[in-house]
Amino acid sequence: MKLKWQRTGANLGQSSGVEVEPDDEFEEPAMGWLFREVTRLAATLRRSGIPEERIRAVCHEYIGGMAYGIDSEPVEVKGVSYEIAVVATDPDGRSVMATDLFLFHETANSIVDQVLDPA
Repeated sequence: MKLKWQRTGANLGQSSGVEVEPDDEFEEPAMGWLFREVTRLAATLRRSGIPEERIRAVCHEYIGGMAYGIDSEPVEVKGVSYEIAVVATDPDGRSVMATDLFLFHETANSIVDQVLDPA
């Protein structure tokens, strides 16, 4: 998949067409994002009083399910099927997305284990 989208800058009226292509450079920011989100979810569960032994199961279920949805489940809205794509944009405005080889689900489950079992 290749995307074309309209990006609007902080100032109204400042927009430009952006072409986003799959690139291996997507992996690092995607993993950083997943690591941050797993860390936030685990911390929220801890603050909510969820027992530590349940946190892993909840993180795998939620983060893994979200990632599986990004990988393979289109979203149906009013009879139209939409494929979900995650785009990473650097401070210079360069945008990249996952290649077909990047599997959110497998990466997310690995990151849950890294967050909850730091070596």
